[in-house]
Amino acid sequence: MITQEVKNNKELEVQAGKERSHKEKGNKTTIMLPDKYEEALSELSAKYPKLFNKKEVKLLKIGIKEDIISAGGLKITKSQLSKFLKVYCTNSEYKKLHIENAKRHGLDGNESGVVTKEHVEGLIKVREEAKKKWELKKQKKIEWAKKQKEKNNKAKEEKNSTSKDQKSSSHSKANNDTKVMKSTVTEDNIGNIKSNNSRKPKLGLKK
Repeated sequence: MITQEVKNNKELEVQAGKERSHKEKGNKTTIMLPDKYEEALSELSAKYPKLFNKKEVKLLKIGIKEDIISAGGLKITKSQLSKFLKVYCTNSEYKKLHIENAKRHGLDGNESGVVTKEHVEGLIKVREEAKKKWELKKQKKIEWAKKQKEKNNKAKEEKNSTSKDQKSSSHSKANNDTKVMKSTVTEDNIGNIKSNNSRKPKLGLKK
């Protein structure tokens, strides 16, 4: 019983993990469609090739968004720029570079500030909070899936029970009908056949 329960929990966790992965991909798509992201990256790479490079990821200076907006000359909107930077800065390669004393870069590609201890701690805190939220959501999904499974099993059991009761009732009724039919016809001690439900006996052949 315990082994089966553990197995069920693992199956639910795997399902929740798949749903989480699917949801994360969906969130990125919702933030900015891939073609729109590539379009923004191409435009920024053309204007600021020393900072935005498809082959090399660089840490951005604090306030890079405001610098880009102030410089102007872009076709993408402020909203598209915000979405692009959000996706760009949550990229796994970018996050790997986010360590203490790592160099940040400005629009000209030159160093402009460093990643401070506070920045690293802040990022760790954000990640921990995000992990806690995900763990809570995962647990809720597992509990919900478990309740749904129990609900479906209960409904199935009730359906089977109802079906058995109906079959039992039908079988009992058939037996009663047979008994009634047998009791309506009898034979007296001289061979005459008569009906219990008839006032006059039906005469039969005498032996």
